[in-house]
Amino acid sequence: MKNVSPYGFEDQFQDAYTLAKYKDFQAQVAGKIACNFTSMKVVDDGISKFEIEEDIKVGEKGILKTVTFHVCYNEESKKSNCTCRLFESKGIVCKHIVMVWSRKKLHEVPEKYILRRWSKNVRRSHTMVKVSYANWERKPEWRRYDYMSVAFRKAAEKAMDSEAKSKRVVAKLQEAEVENEVCEEECLGDRPMSINVVDEIISSEEKKIPVGDPIKRRRKGRPPVNRKQPRIEKIIRKIKQSSKNGKASRGNAKSMVYNPNVHTMELNETSQMVGPHDGMWSYDLAEASTNL
Repeated sequence: MKNVSPYGFEDQFQDAYTLAKYKDFQAQVAGKIACNFTSMKVVDDGISKFEIEEDIKVGEKGILKTVTFHVCYNEESKKSNCTCRLFESKGIVCKHIVMVWSRKKLHEVPEKYILRRWSKNVRRSHTMVKVSYANWERKPEWRRYDYMSVAFRKAAEKAMDSEAKSKRVVAKLQEAEVENEVCEEECLGDRPMSINVVDEIISSEEKKIPVGDPIKRRRKGRPPVNRKQPRIEKIIRKIKQSSKNGKASRGNAKSMVYNPNVHTMELNETSQMVGPHDGMWSYDLAEASTNL
């Protein structure tokens, strides 16, 4: 992405932040157009206080309202504080501090304003935790991390009972960290450690831990049984079922259609039946009694 301003601190944020967070910072840099300096005074030795006015849209109609903010800037430490508290609340440097930096021709900001949680170059600790389904042979740095974690854990367990031992262990770790930073390329610890050496160092007990299915446990909440239904729900279900049955019986009755040919054949075969009356047939009771 192209920078909005010619200042070097924007490149510093672009190199460190992820794309989403850099866009948030770039929006603050572009928002300087709505801000103006009104006054500046020296509060203490090396500390200046700037008064900045910003035009903000208010309401649905977008009425402009002028709001005043104050920024304190330390010349020595380059520390900046704004009354809007955007950096303290959301971790993004506000447009008012950016205005002060641009006025002071600041090209590199202190590291405290580049937060680690927005960095794209940071190594996350949870990504180096050993899991059973990961192929650790392809990434020796993960295996070295696991080996060092086991050693650090053992040292911490032995030194946790004494304050003097704990401070000694921490001091040794800090010395090792400084040595690694000074001789990063010359240190033997930076050479790739072979997989066979790591396998010999890791205890055999950790290798033999079986990975099985998780233990079956009762889940939280109500057990999986049929819930108690209210009476009105049962009545509604019965009404719906009876209405379905009624529709089915009416459908069967409609399928029984009168066929005059069939009734004509029955008339010729039986003498008890007489002519049709409005599409229906009837028996002659007098003739039927004489036949009996």
